[in-house]
Amino acid sequence: MPLDPTDKLRAATASYVGDASFRAVWGGLSRTDVVARAAQQRAFVACMGSTHADLSGLDILDFGCGDGRWLRWYVELGADPARAVGVDVSDLRFAEAAAKNPLVRLAQIDGERLPFADASFDLVTQWVCFMCVPDEAWRVRIGAELLRVLRPGGHVFWWDTPRANPQLGDGAAMDPRRYFPGLACDARRICLAGRPSDAVAAPARPLFGPLVDLLAPRPSHVAARLGPKPG
Repeated sequence: MPLDPTDKLRAATASYVGDASFRAVWGGLSRTDVVARAAQQRAFVACMGSTHADLSGLDILDFGCGDGRWLRWYVELGADPARAVGVDVSDLRFAEAAAKNPLVRLAQIDGERLPFADASFDLVTQWVCFMCVPDEAWRVRIGAELLRVLRPGGHVFWWDTPRANPQLGDGAAMDPRRYFPGLACDARRICLAGRPSDAVAAPARPLFGPLVDLLAPRPSHVAARLGPKPG
């Protein structure tokens, strides 16, 4: 009997949790992981830095938290760990997450419904989760649920690939504005390796930056700040 979509996501998590070669690429001192994480952090700061000096005083939800990597980073950025919550369809990495920071809260979900009241969070984040969702209708429902638990004045941070994963779902193009209607969207296309112009001396960058950036690889991800949610 074929797996239902949620069980398929859990099986995918189990497959890479137990895959030493996968974890060698996406953990530890792997250059691939470090470069990707640096690009993710730069994008988060670029998107959120104009609205927040730090993350203190915020109730934060990380959707698809895995081992809690981003929750731990939020604490470094000033978040109160007792006010940082992670949810995931799989709890296989929760013990690892709790060992690294036992103060953050973690909850397993069915992939769609969230066990929180309306307007519970000031910031909702998702890092490469929507690309794992099997179909567009489900992505729309998840967006509506995340929007439900977001407080008026709150924001969503989005980091994902431009298209859904064809091995787990429909491979369709994804637009964060579709999943969070009514929120202003500041989106940017990201190349994990950065832009060639980053290596050009600052005084010469306005003149030569656009030229050398023509040599940049095709952007592989989209980062976006959505919000604030209307009152």
